[in-house]
Amino acid sequence: MKGKRDEVCNEHHPSLIEQASRAQEKNHDRNNDENDSDDDRRQEQKHIQEVCESFRQHATFARCARNGHNMRVKRLPKSMLSVLPKTLTDPESDEYKLRESIAKNAEIRNQFFFDCMLNSSGVENSQEFQQEGFQFEWSSDENISKTFSVLKSLVREWSAEGKIERCQCNGPLLDAIKKYVPK
Repeated sequence: MKGKRDEVCNEHHPSLIEQASRAQEKNHDRNNDENDSDDDRRQEQKHIQEVCESFRQHATFARCARNGHNMRVKRLPKSMLSVLPKTLTDPESDEYKLRESIAKNAEIRNQFFFDCMLNSSGVENSQEFQQEGFQFEWSSDENISKTFSVLKSLVREWSAEGKIERCQCNGPLLDAIKKYVPK
């Protein structure tokens, strides 16, 4: 309960009360900012773990996607199968075997690339992770699709095979820079 003395102090020193109130609000805001910052850090850490998990699981998802594609092709009606190339329809053909071999090698090479990225970041790769006991959660389709996007971007930006797409994507931007940015 407030006494006479408190009322007198409040009348004579309102700035002290205001300062105390402001300090209390700042502390409250700072605590909220710290909580928000902690939440942001936790969310960022969770996201990084999800990305790493997706990189570890890339080959598994690529193999499943390839097998699913093959199963869908096999289930097509014969009338449709007859117009498709042997590369897609005849497992005994040399073309089909070559295509499967290329796809399997790509899965291994791509997983090796992701494992090297994880190693360079000091994070367990797919091989190390499997040796410890298979305690993991499957990555979402959204995160796995991002691994394919990473590979596609790397091909586009850094390989001879990506030169045409690189020119199509970056050409207009580079032309505009040359035209509008003085030397």
